[in-house]
Amino acid sequence: MAIAFLKNLNIHQKLYLYVGGAILMGLTILGAIAVSRNAEVTRQKTAAEAQRAVESRAQDIQRFFAERARVVETFLLNPTLHEYFSRYSSYRAPVLGDAEYIAIIDYFDAIVATDPTIKAVFYADDDSEDYFANRIPEIPEGRVAEEGYMVRSRPWWHEAVGEDRLYLASPTVDAVTGEVLVALQTTVYQDNGVLLGVGGMDVLLTTVGEMVDQVRYEGEGLAFLVDGRGEIVFINAVDVPLETTLGVFDTERAQSSGFAELNEKIVNGDHSRTVVTWDGDDQVVLLAPVKSESPHLNWTLGLMVPESFFNAAVRRSTLSNWLAVLFTIVFVGGIVLFVNRLIVTRPIRRLLERFEDVTGGEADLRRRVEVTSADEVGQLGERFNTFVSGIQN
Repeated sequence: MAIAFLKNLNIHQKLYLYVGGAILMGLTILGAIAVSRNAEVTRQKTAAEAQRAVESRAQDIQRFFAERARVVETFLLNPTLHEYFSRYSSYRAPVLGDAEYIAIIDYFDAIVATDPTIKAVFYADDDSEDYFANRIPEIPEGRVAEEGYMVRSRPWWHEAVGEDRLYLASPTVDAVTGEVLVALQTTVYQDNGVLLGVGGMDVLLTTVGEMVDQVRYEGEGLAFLVDGRGEIVFINAVDVPLETTLGVFDTERAQSSGFAELNEKIVNGDHSRTVVTWDGDDQVVLLAPVKSESPHLNWTLGLMVPESFFNAAVRRSTLSNWLAVLFTIVFVGGIVLFVNRLIVTRPIRRLLERFEDVTGGEADLRRRVEVTSADEVGQLGERFNTFVSGIQN
């Protein structure tokens, strides 16, 4: 059947079928390889762009705390503060009417007034164990008056003394106001090297959350921030208790998995891309370190982006590439058809017409074939002209 079909084709159709088919097959194979490679390039490019967005926001968060760390360093170097608290040694010593004390609390108030993101600046004295801060309704005189509140009995005090440097602490609940805070704090020493106390700055966790909330890639993604211990500082639209790790989602959120391994990666300092399942959907997790030495900070910012988002980008790219391949095939096929007609089919048809003149009709032996090439078709035309001339003679 196929042989009979091919026999009935003219040379133009056969050439177009064979040559065009070979070109079509070749372009299709090359196109498939190119599309496949381009799909992977598109996936990697999309992921890289999303990664840069996460890294950029991580740097913004790092700069946010670095700028406020300079404020902490500046006010804790104030010589008036050092001189006053080096003399202040009695728990709940009288301070009302003390102009020097009032000036220090006014100084704290002025610092907080300059930046709406600062909840409080504070100083905790080692000798007296009193806690001082800017004035708020709970601390109208700038000193905690809660009965039995002594700073050396507080976990954050021992953590600060143990760190013995300016660092960003994990979120804690303020014992006075009940608000969740993130503290920049450091130990303060007298000139003779004796510990004077611990000072720092409190930032509301909601302020940190607002920065994390802005982390998106083309409007997609769920962002989270974890500290160096792998404990969640903040995660978009999800309420979790303090001191909770990402691994909790494996057991307490339906159709979610891979978070324990993710938590382990982060704690080990591995910020490579990974995939987790969140509410039954696969999510690509992009990680970026939020890290600095002053203040000491070793947090990680993460963004979960649905894998379907990357797949959609690949599908769009694949479709456009296949359309380009199809256009190329049609364009090349058109060129092949045109060249086939011009170089092969047309000269052979003219030669066939002359043969028909010789073998039938008027048998006009004066007519010759116009030879326009030196290839096999042109040589065949020359032989035909020679043959007809011989018959004419």
